[in-house]
Order: sequence, then structure tokens, then C-alpha cells
Amino acid sequence: IGSLVMFLHDISDIPLDFVRIFGQLNMKNLQMVSFGATLLSWLYWRLYWFPAEVLYSIAVDSKSLITDHSCRIGSCPWHAVPERIPFLLLLGTLVCLHVVWFWLMLKKASAAFKPAKTAES
Repeated sequence: IGSLVMFLHDISDIPLDFVRIFGQLNMKNLQMVSFGATLLSWLYWRLYWFPAEVLYSIAVDSKSLITDHSCRIGSCPWHAVPERIPFLLLLGTLVCLHVVWFWLMLKKASAAFKPAKTAES
């Protein structure tokens, strides 16, 4: 699970690195394109793939490694796999943080595309 979380965070941050590089080089058009790519990568990797694959596999596909029981993968009741509850709570909190951060990035994007106010208006 930890490797998957690291992978999706690293892969979705690659376009963000380009945003910073193009910002330092004053290449505003490429910076905006990279920011759009960052939004798309966050939308896919952190807001879709992470809950759909990682959290789903913990909630549904996990089988207890601690206690021996006869349930099959995909049909284990909650009490049979007590170790998945802390994982789901903590990783669910991470999903909530992803939503908040994505919302903040959307606010930043909308501010960047608003027309600049002039002294006359």
C-alpha cells in the first residue's frame, strides 16, 4: 500500500515540477500548460485512481494477515480484518486533503485566468 501511495504522489507531482521550472524561467505560456497538466494528473491519480484502486482494495479485497479465519478475499466481514480500519481512516483523510488541495489549485487557476483589473475600472 505504501508503495502505491508513493507512486501516485510522485507521478502526479511531475507536471508541478515543470510549473516551478517554467515560472523561474518566466515562460508563462508553458507554465500555464504545465499547471493544466498538473490539474489533470491530480484529478486522475489522486482523486480517481487512489480511492478507486487503493482504498477499494483495502476495503473489499483485503484478507487478514493477523488472524486465521475461513473468509475468502472479497467476502471478509469487518470484524475479521480489524487492521484495515486504521488504514481506511488515515488514507480516507488523505483523500479529503487531496480534495481540499485540488480545490485550492482550482481557485488559483481561476484567479490566473481572470482579466486583470485596471486603474480605470
